[in-house]
Amino acid sequence: MKCGAVIVAAGRGERLKSQKPKAFVALGDSPLFQYSLDVFLTHPKISEIVLVVPAEEAASFSNPHYKTVKGGKTRQESVRCGLAALSPDCEAVLVHDAARPFVNAAILDRLIMSLVQKKSCIAAWPVSDTLKASQEGVITHTIDRSSLWAAQTPQAFPTAILKKALEKAAKENFVGTDDASLVERLGEKVYLVMGDAKNIKITTPEDLALATSLLKKS
Repeated sequence: MKCGAVIVAAGRGERLKSQKPKAFVALGDSPLFQYSLDVFLTHPKISEIVLVVPAEEAASFSNPHYKTVKGGKTRQESVRCGLAALSPDCEAVLVHDAARPFVNAAILDRLIMSLVQKKSCIAAWPVSDTLKASQEGVITHTIDRSSLWAAQTPQAFPTAILKKALEKAAKENFVGTDDASLVERLGEKVYLVMGDAKNIKITTPEDLALATSLLKKS
């Protein structure tokens, strides 16, 4: 099975309060996107990689080990741009947010194992906090967390299925919060694969500070 990867690094990241696009903000000595890119580049079962970047950054990339394409106005459009750049014979794809710099090879292994069985899947982590539903600031009830998982990336799919899901969403003007939500709308099963507690998403300055601390410890 030929398996490719689309790394989405085109977000603006307004909540990070940076003048740079989010994935280009420095974490330690490297831009944020470099950490996850390196993991995919060194994984033996990833055949090709497409890095999706903001339009103004695309000209600065020239690397024989991966393709670089311009992203769209939304993350969903950026994923479509990345998929379009994959080789026609790429049977499966892992889609990853560059804002998650601590993805590791073990997560990729688990996802690819599921893909070999033709199963769509996502990295996820069990919810550990007690969750409350509220109305006008008042708790209405406590939510049973035993069946709840926090979605992470990468998310992995047979390429044809994800393309079909994106096309359906575009026709119906549906915007999902992740790729799996689009595939779910096709009636396809999407399986959970164990992610990692450290596979955090950088969204705010506080997240970046936490990531810096984790990087120093590692």
